[in-house]
Amino acid sequence: MDATPALESIAGLLASLPDESVESMLVTFDALVGVSDAGSRLVAALLLRKTAESSPAASRRDRLLRAADAVEAGQPCALTPEGLTAQQAAAAQTITQEEWDQRVAETPLPPPPGDTVNAGDDEDDETPYMDEEPPKLPHLPVRHFFPGLVVRVGQDFRDAHGRAVCSADLLEVIRCKPTDDGYAISCRQRNVVLYDSNTSHYPIIENAQNAWFQPVPTPECIGELLDAIEICLAESEVALEPNEDEDSDDAELRELILLTLHEEIEVCRNWLAESGDRGPSPHSNNPCVAAHVFGGDHPLAAWMPLLFACINLDDRNPPDSAPYGMEEDQPVQTTPANASPAYQEFLASMKISYSDWREGLGYNIGALKNITEDERAPAVEMLSQRLAATPDWREVEALAAIGTADARTAIRRAMGSADTQTRLRAAEALEGLGEMTDREGAIIGALRSSDLSSGLSQAIDQATWNPSPRIQETLLDLALTGNQDQRIHCAALALYLGGKADEPFDWNHRPFFLRFGDDDRNTRVEAYKELCRRLGVPPKVQ
Repeated sequence: MDATPALESIAGLLASLPDESVESMLVTFDALVGVSDAGSRLVAALLLRKTAESSPAASRRDRLLRAADAVEAGQPCALTPEGLTAQQAAAAQTITQEEWDQRVAETPLPPPPGDTVNAGDDEDDETPYMDEEPPKLPHLPVRHFFPGLVVRVGQDFRDAHGRAVCSADLLEVIRCKPTDDGYAISCRQRNVVLYDSNTSHYPIIENAQNAWFQPVPTPECIGELLDAIEICLAESEVALEPNEDEDSDDAELRELILLTLHEEIEVCRNWLAESGDRGPSPHSNNPCVAAHVFGGDHPLAAWMPLLFACINLDDRNPPDSAPYGMEEDQPVQTTPANASPAYQEFLASMKISYSDWREGLGYNIGALKNITEDERAPAVEMLSQRLAATPDWREVEALAAIGTADARTAIRRAMGSADTQTRLRAAEALEGLGEMTDREGAIIGALRSSDLSSGLSQAIDQATWNPSPRIQETLLDLALTGNQDQRIHCAALALYLGGKADEPFDWNHRPFFLRFGDDDRNTRVEAYKELCRRLGVPPKVQ
């Protein structure tokens, strides 16, 4: 079997995947190598080394080079979370015909292509087909899919029944039900079943960077998201029973955050209900506050940022126009009359494809620097509006290249963005323009408010390059008090900055780092004490 095309596809993803998805993808890579032709092993190792060269992070380069060496030597290059090789995991997944028949009965096969799932609605409500990728939106894993969500399939894959799910297919979710071994996603168009036990389904279920399921912000989808948020918020509040040991200040803060969430949802619903000129779209002061009350992996922690990102995109179009991304060949920005060739070239570069976005490519800054003096002001206005609506580092980079007073003002505003990477890029850009900023504070804020799906990797990189005493103290604190992602990766970086590890996530110490992600608090506390002992600092707990 020649699996070279599939190996090339996976290798191309490994440089840009979030840290938490790399190991599962390497397991899949290893599985393909194991069933490939004998000569494919050297090709696979070469692909990994080539990807390592293009990876901007030293830790990622080292990990991929080690994987390449293992593949070339005929050894497994990665293990599953259970410590199994790809071949062992495949053997563990083997079931009897009786077990398979029972599984199929519990999750029926999807209908043939063209058939639709009866959602109890006789109206013909076919969703328009999208020829282009939807806009970039906050990360939404499969476990947080909600009824009414519209997604565009970003990559071809096969579900648990072997049925092909094709790139560019549009799916409208009716329900997403967790099963004993994965998720059953019922859609108007078809059903999709994914198994945790299938190593190729790990990254699909996590949907890192929305690479497999891209949310489409149709007006109907935004309305369904609002309904899901209100229902989930009401149910979650009931679950938050008063704690006698809770500090009164913490209780008051929680009540204030809950009140803020209710108010922001009401403002969004009222704004969407208005007809005609609705004025500027509502913005959240901090759409990530739900994570502080309910936890970083709670649905509301994903849905609130998604809601405001969709609302801000909706503001780009008149109320009666087609949803964003549904237009036929509409450019990112209309080219003004008499625009210079440089300005036309820059505007054309703003139409980012999924491949460009995945590779982390920015706009054509070289062309931007050659626009005329008269074009600088409208360029700043256009970039400022985009940055306010959908915060992204590309607009920050372009505004910094222009560098006018208005451009700097827009970048300063981006320092208050809810998007971690945008805040960090804004601080970096202002320092590059010679302005004093609290970059240290931005890094600390990003470390405390993010996880691997919302900018923690970028915050870790910035902390590595700026290891101030306050930042190192924050890393040690989050190793004890942070969410699971923060605890593991902040402990790893603290050990490296303390001179006790060879890289920011030293693979040789991985078993130690994973103790910080254990569900048992006593295990985590003992790991924290051990970290403090290695670094020679007093622990905060006894």
